[in-house]
Amino acid sequence: MTSPIRAIYRWEGQVWNEAEWQIWIKTAADRVDAIVEWLPAHHSGEVPELIVLPITGGWDRYLDWIIEEMRPADQPA
Repeated sequence: MTSPIRAIYRWEGQVWNEAEWQIWIKTAADRVDAIVEWLPAHHSGEVPELIVLPITGGWDRYLDWIIEEMRPADQPA
């Protein structure tokens, strides 16, 4: 989670300027749908910002670690 950020957006005909928290969730591509389903049901906002940014490259050891950590102990990557 980051420190508070400034959110300026238009909602229901008004412009809002307020502090909010931003969170980045790192996961394997095949786990994204579960997060997209879970988050709106557990978020206090009516339309939470939820976007998916694909990882197109990086250090192999780190990327392998992310995938490994997203699996239950009894499920191979």
